[in-house]
Amino acid sequence: MAGASDYVIASFPVAVCNNIRISRCRLLQGKQWRGKQCSMRRYFYGVKVQVLTTSSGIPVEFCFVPGSESDVQALKKLPMTVAPESKIYGNSAYTDYIIEEDAREADLIELMSQRKSNSKRPDEPWIRFLKLQMRKGIETTFSMLKGLFLRKIHAVTFKGFLLKILNGVWFAGSGSFKDTGVYTIIPSPCRAMEHRNKVAILFLSLMTVQGVPIR
Repeated sequence: MAGASDYVIASFPVAVCNNIRISRCRLLQGKQWRGKQCSMRRYFYGVKVQVLTTSSGIPVEFCFVPGSESDVQALKKLPMTVAPESKIYGNSAYTDYIIEEDAREADLIELMSQRKSNSKRPDEPWIRFLKLQMRKGIETTFSMLKGLFLRKIHAVTFKGFLLKILNGVWFAGSGSFKDTGVYTIIPSPCRAMEHRNKVAILFLSLMTVQGVPIR
């Protein structure tokens, strides 16, 4: 079908402070912000950024969720405004057979999550290889995103903290985000900086993280 493409979904954590300073953190308070990064075998205190990118690594959708929220739960919060018959590749953390079937039947979207070794629906070897190859590019995208952030993101408010993350994702997209009605892209580079900050503030003022209004 025309417009159908391949996409990759993944997440990366952004800590608001070092673990030893959690009790003194002023931006966030609560156990829902305590998360674990399994790939690095470490804990963090902050948010996860769920990012949907094209096969070439350009971010097209993203959302913020508390650090304790699993990837498969966060999957339900992305709008997934992709063309029918598109394929979305993800790691085994996004495995949910019900969501996969609903997306296939309702939206004609194929969720291609990697299977665990004990999965009841194992993949054929060639499909397993394809999923692995499709996911390699997103690690490069995340490295680029983290390179745009400072070693420590300094912010006075939680909204300001998310705004700085938003700016990094925006730059990584190089003006390639889709127009969702919440924010738009202006071609002029001079106006884009001012416009980006205005719409980002509007975007954050309308957004909540797991039902907790951002202040």
